[in-house]
Amino acid sequence: MIIYVVGENEAVKREIEATLIACQADPPRVVDFSSASMAILAGELVILVLSGHQEAGLKALKLMSDTLGGISLRKAASKRVVAVGPPDAQLILQAMRNGVTDYLDQAKIQADLKQWFEDQKSTDNLMAHLREPGRIISVLPAGGGVGASTLAANLAVAMATPDHPVALVDLDLIGGALHAFFDLKPQYSVADLCAQADTLTIASLGKHMARHPDGVYLLGAPKRIVEAPQVTPQAIDRTLRMMRGFFPFTVLDLGLALSDTHLTCLGLSDQIIFVTRLDFTTQCTSLRVLEFLSECGIPSDRIKPVVSRFGRPREMHPNQASKLMGYPIYHSILEDPITTQVAQNLGQPFMSQKLNIKLTQQVAELTEKLKKSFSNQHPA
Repeated sequence: MIIYVVGENEAVKREIEATLIACQADPPRVVDFSSASMAILAGELVILVLSGHQEAGLKALKLMSDTLGGISLRKAASKRVVAVGPPDAQLILQAMRNGVTDYLDQAKIQADLKQWFEDQKSTDNLMAHLREPGRIISVLPAGGGVGASTLAANLAVAMATPDHPVALVDLDLIGGALHAFFDLKPQYSVADLCAQADTLTIASLGKHMARHPDGVYLLGAPKRIVEAPQVTPQAIDRTLRMMRGFFPFTVLDLGLALSDTHLTCLGLSDQIIFVTRLDFTTQCTSLRVLEFLSECGIPSDRIKPVVSRFGRPREMHPNQASKLMGYPIYHSILEDPITTQVAQNLGQPFMSQKLNIKLTQQVAELTEKLKKSFSNQHPA
């Protein structure tokens, strides 16, 4: 769980941080009110410290709601906002009206927060037994030309089975062209679906997705660039949560952008395939992106660097790249320009062609690695 502690009272924030660690929660990101927008986008649990700064804290609550498009924070299914402050009836009422799910007394914060956390874990465990949600895999490129879209398309094919189709969402909102990889002509796009997010149903979800014979359901990128703003953080949050309840796996091709919408996607992702190459320029951009993900509180154990186009002349040694990034290389995929280009020209992913070559074997191995990792990981 991605946790943010937001406020200006350093003493109370430190006490909350220590209590969360004692509860064996993931280490929280501790920020001030100026980072409230980032906290509500990236976080799953936001603990807002009102102590000593009540007026500024209530403004931060309003800012968080505005960041999600003005919806009540209690209606954002992926978010929990807990306020901490004095036992002031008027302040508690204002906080609850602004969307907090619970209010904890700052004077009893250790005991109250421990009890709250235990109650939440019990509820979450019960819901997990009722239904295991699907997994979301984001494919994030370190830069242009690393082959992220190629990997996303073929990974979706590799994960799909006749009984368990896979969703593939093109979130490269400016230059997305996943439909071309499958020779599909989607009637609708992710922008069309997000435009009706408030009334979204499973029926309308299926209607907006183009089906490929290999079991991939594609939700294409906006047909026109001017439609990209329709893909808002709150709309994509609702869309992905519905997909997770229907598809065992959802693969997101995020493209190069790291907007608030993409940050929401990363916060919902169970695994993030970070596609990089072993050249100096790509490694420079890799460091910048990884630093940004860390600043946004994305857990490092979800980030899986995958080297694409591996085996090019004079490339950097994988160990050197791993040392620079601060992450072990999760997997490598061979450079095979002929197979890749022919597949793209045919509009048929190479994983659909059942080729017994090194390239397809490596994508199949990556698929099995991911599936195995999910058996030991709670959903995001």
